[in-house]
Amino acid sequence: MKTLRKILIWLFAIIAVIVIVGLFIPGKVHVERSSAMNAPVEKVFPLVADMQNWPSWSPWHKMDPNMKITYFGPQMGPGAGYSWTSEKMGNGKMTIKGYEENKALVTEMDFMENGIATGGFNFTPEGSGTKVTWYMDSDVKQGNVFMKALGGYFGLMFKSMIADDFDKGLADMKKEAEK
Repeated sequence: MKTLRKILIWLFAIIAVIVIVGLFIPGKVHVERSSAMNAPVEKVFPLVADMQNWPSWSPWHKMDPNMKITYFGPQMGPGAGYSWTSEKMGNGKMTIKGYEENKALVTEMDFMENGIATGGFNFTPEGSGTKVTWYMDSDVKQGNVFMKALGGYFGLMFKSMIADDFDKGLADMKKEAEK
């Protein structure tokens, strides 16, 4: 019985340390990636601003070809967006919140039970091409104390996962823009 008691005390101590450390890991996550494209901003910007163009370059659309997408609002500009349902990718909705033609676009992503993130794109002319910067900001520490602690660890993984997806998406966007 003493051995079981010691095991339980050590197990509780380990869990407590994991939770406490998780609470001190920052919950605000910022991911940003850029790519230079050999195409004018007038050709690159519509690939992002018109959400019906996203399937041609978005890494998430390619992860689940069976994803069901429903577009809403205007074709481009504030209020344009789409919702998705997917067994692989979960469900959610993305809406354009800010829009400055050929310069910048701000989105809000509602991941339903997984929270809301803000993202966007900046377009900077560089010679005859365009530098595209894609970013996302999220607070992964939501809910009770235990969920906030887990959110800290998730944020560390989330950043690298999203960065890889951004790199893939920008590479495919570059291919589309340079056609």
